[in-house]
Amino acid sequence: MWPLIAELAWLAPARFTALIVTLQDASLNVLRRRFDADFRGTGEIQDYAWFPAWLLIIKPAVAGRFGRRAYRAICRHHVPLPYSERFCVGNVKVNGTN
Repeated sequence: MWPLIAELAWLAPARFTALIVTLQDASLNVLRRRFDADFRGTGEIQDYAWFPAWLLIIKPAVAGRFGRRAYRAICRHHVPLPYSERFCVGNVKVNGTN
C-alpha cells in the first residue's frame, strides 16, 4: 500500500490529501500533522508531493515498504539537495541494498 500512497502524493497531491481524510487512519493522520508542522514549503496543497521524501527522512525504515522503484524515483527526480544528501547517498537501505 505504501508505494501506491507515495505515488499518489507525487502525482496528485490533492487526491492524496483527500485520501488521507477518507481513510481516517490514525497513524497516517499523525504523520500528516507532523509533516504540516515540519515541512517548510509554500503552504500549498502541492507541498504534499514532498510527503514521501519527508517520510523517508524521518522514518528510514519505511524505505523497504516503498520498494526499490519508488526509492530510486525519489532520488532521481523528486528530492533536491539537501534532502537527497539525507537518504540518497547510501544512508537508507532498500531491500537489503544501498
